[in-house]
Amino acid sequence: MKKFLFFSVAVALTASASAQESLLFGMRGNPNTLKMNPGAEIRTAFWLGLPNVTTNLQFTRPLSQYLGDVNGNFTGFTTPTEQITVQVDAEILNVGTKLGKNILLFGGIRNHLDARFALDNDLARFALNGMRDLNGNIDPNYQGNFSDLAFEVSERLSTNIGVQVKLNPKWRVGATYNRTFVLAEGGVRFDDLHFNSTALPNGLNELSLAAQGSLAYYGVLDHSMGQNADELENYLSNLSSGEIRELVNLIPSYSSFDVGATYRPMKRLRLTGSAVGLGARASISRGFQISVNNSLTTSGFQWNAADTGVDPLKSFFQEFQDSLAVNMDLLSPTIQSLKPFQAIHAAAYWDLAKWHSVGLRYSQVARPSLSYSAIAAEYHANLMKGLQISGAYTRFLSGSQPMSDQYSVALQMRILPPLQLYFASSAFGMLPSYDAVAQIPLIPTTLDRVNFSIGLNLVFFERKPKSERKANTPLKTAEKKAEKSKK
Repeated sequence: MKKFLFFSVAVALTASASAQESLLFGMRGNPNTLKMNPGAEIRTAFWLGLPNVTTNLQFTRPLSQYLGDVNGNFTGFTTPTEQITVQVDAEILNVGTKLGKNILLFGGIRNHLDARFALDNDLARFALNGMRDLNGNIDPNYQGNFSDLAFEVSERLSTNIGVQVKLNPKWRVGATYNRTFVLAEGGVRFDDLHFNSTALPNGLNELSLAAQGSLAYYGVLDHSMGQNADELENYLSNLSSGEIRELVNLIPSYSSFDVGATYRPMKRLRLTGSAVGLGARASISRGFQISVNNSLTTSGFQWNAADTGVDPLKSFFQEFQDSLAVNMDLLSPTIQSLKPFQAIHAAAYWDLAKWHSVGLRYSQVARPSLSYSAIAAEYHANLMKGLQISGAYTRFLSGSQPMSDQYSVALQMRILPPLQLYFASSAFGMLPSYDAVAQIPLIPTTLDRVNFSIGLNLVFFERKPKSERKANTPLKTAEKKAEKSKK
């Protein structure tokens, strides 16, 4: 077996989920490529992936646009919300082995966490300016609709098993079956959240404030376990080990498939593509809902702070807060339709020389908290034994929130036999700097995301094909003779 395999350990430190996708898809020899394309061309005979984590924190716009004149900045924003999205992917287990010469069998367990917070820009401007207009004057007919305020979260655990078959020297195809368990899904949403002021003919004002929405949860917990949070907690604390196992079996789940292929119409040209997350939407109703439905209207309101020393608007909100009532009963939620994590990738790579290639890739990615389409130009090079450098420029064509273009760089090298280090980042042009004169940090205008990942893989690579070994033998012999003649 030692004649056919060599051993390496890969440590992955990645500073961007998007960067990782841009570079991993075209890299050969990295088993993580298979989660993007089960038909990818890799030269691994066996691998064991230990836990690794990839995180991505994405803002609607670069952070520099939120600093400085905050009031002026939010006044100029035309989008309905400012969003912060978080994606955390944990590869709990990733294992694969080659069966014979042409079959690759692999599988794994992954945990996906998505979160999205949407700050309603009308609410942000109201928090900064109150009922004042652009000139700083109080608008007696102020209308504020804050219904876009929302928070959503999704956590799913996915198990998968896949197979890849090399049909001939030109074609290899692969497929993966995924079973995804919905651990938690839900969030806080408002059907109506507003604050309005109407000027009355008598010179006074009528103020109205309404909040109508819900906190919804979908997953293993259910409203049938108790009428409120206390009863739910009491129910869970009294479960036996057998009842817990039965409860685990009730976790909502759905199935999906990944397919991919690689085709070499000629020796130097590699065409590859994949579709990830093929499957119908899953509908779940297991969970609970907590409703909020409050409103308050007052007539005869007037601005008399100068006369009494009491802020009338603050007093109004205090009155609303005192009357606020939240129904803490666990109600039956509406049926929720879930969509699998989905992606489409298509790429073409041209080999310039041995293990040097350039390529173009198109990707369309959709997940609960973020979706986008992008095109990337890539370069992959093996500069010397045990050292690989890859780079990509990614241009985002569309997305659920604006995303600036990015440059990604990956470095993979053998630092100690058999240790191999892999590092990638798209944050080189986004790193903050420091102004020594003014003694203040400088935020780059392109910093709209913060992300990283870290992991560990144990990899056995397959031996080079016999044809390649024979082709390299005369060259190695000539090199040895040249070295001896110099001596």
